[in-house]
Amino acid sequence: ELQAGHGPMLPVEVTFDDQHFTNDRSLFELMEPISVIDFAPTHGPYYGGTRLTVLVAPMYRMLTTLFNYDVNCLFSGVEVAARFIGNSTLECFTPPYVHLNGGKVFMFLTLNGQQITTTSLQFTYEPAVGIYRIHPTFGAVEGNTVVNITGDAIKSSVDAFCRFDDEVVVADLCVDG
Repeated sequence: ELQAGHGPMLPVEVTFDDQHFTNDRSLFELMEPISVIDFAPTHGPYYGGTRLTVLVAPMYRMLTTLFNYDVNCLFSGVEVAARFIGNSTLECFTPPYVHLNGGKVFMFLTLNGQQITTTSLQFTYEPAVGIYRIHPTFGAVEGNTVVNITGDAIKSSVDAFCRFDDEVVVADLCVDG
């Protein structure tokens, strides 16, 4: 019987005559279903590669190393490898989306490629963004130049950034348009 929070280890043996079983004592662990609680960020670019940090219900297992678990994130049928980074946290990278205009998908987890979580959360793939205009096109070496960037598919956001070569700065204002 499966105990709450702990999966017992069961020995697995094989026979071909229903009498003589192997004596290898290979172990199989019964586990409680994994449950997705939250993940961040909830959106990323259509071309994928966004690192998701996924929070799951704590797993108290018989095997002490979480590396023994074959865990994957599942995005609309596309499976990508994931790894535990703590007892209740794992990470995976989003696969590319099928359309340049972005969209929404549900993210599930699977521990063995067979059982899939019943809980899921929605991830939004942002559309391709193109820059039409930068004004002004020059500024002082010391910085502090306010630069207006106009582009395609720019969405209102409080967590927008701009990168000038290797320097990433927080966008002061990002509006649709």
